[in-house]
Amino acid sequence: MEIIKSLKECDFVEDFSITQHKIFIGGFFLKIKDCLKDQSELYISEYSDATERNYSYH
Repeated sequence: MEIIKSLKECDFVEDFSITQHKIFIGGFFLKIKDCLKDQSELYISEYSDATERNYSYH
């Protein structure tokens, strides 16, 4: 998954954890809690299947 690779390569990301991960035929759903170097937190959700891709950052 590209989001995991991007988080690992990001200079301003201190750490992240996958809080929810579901794989189904043709797609996946993922939730991540991201801790940034300035001690703030970013919550990421991503849904992907054969016809649709949605994501959000809070």
